Amino acid sequence: MPGPGQPSPPEPTSPGIVIVFGISITFSALCTLEGATLNRLDGALARIHCFLRLQRALGWTIRDLDRVLTAVGDNAIDGLFLVRLMYVKQLLDKFGLPLDELLSWWANIETTVYPQDEEQRSLYERLFLSNAVLNPVDDAFVLDERQTELATIGPDERTHPHDRRRARDQRRGS
Repeated sequence: MPGPGQPSPPEPTSPGIVIVFGISITFSALCTLEGATLNRLDGALARIHCFLRLQRALGWTIRDLDRVLTAVGDNAIDGLFLVRLMYVKQLLDKFGLPLDELLSWWANIETTVYPQDEEQRSLYERLFLSNAVLNPVDDAFVLDERQTELATIGPDERTHPHDRRRARDQRRGS
């Protein structure tokens, strides 16, 4: 007997159980998964299945394939994405660039660092927040707390030549 607030178990005579998201399981015998069939695997599970098969075939990490899918595939694994993926793979092999750098040709430059890669820096940090590139680092390139937008957005006469000229002209009264 289930306790208060707990769902009742399925009826023992039920040949199938419908689970959340419309997926159903048809059992050939009760109380065993042997011979059970998952039905209606379209949608999310079919997409996961395609994604994992592709990930294993490429030998890439799940995160790297997700980054490529987001950058060039409009989040859909279809024929167009597979053609684009082929081009990405060819360019990776030809030029030997890091994946995040190559993907910046199609999508925004990555600004986030994943928890498992905390010792690494995002491509944005390597390009714009590096003392090797600009010493000292310009405050105009510092990101907000979420690491998604510039912390200061707007003209800054110290960093933009056009704005310096306009500020100078305003001071002169022109």
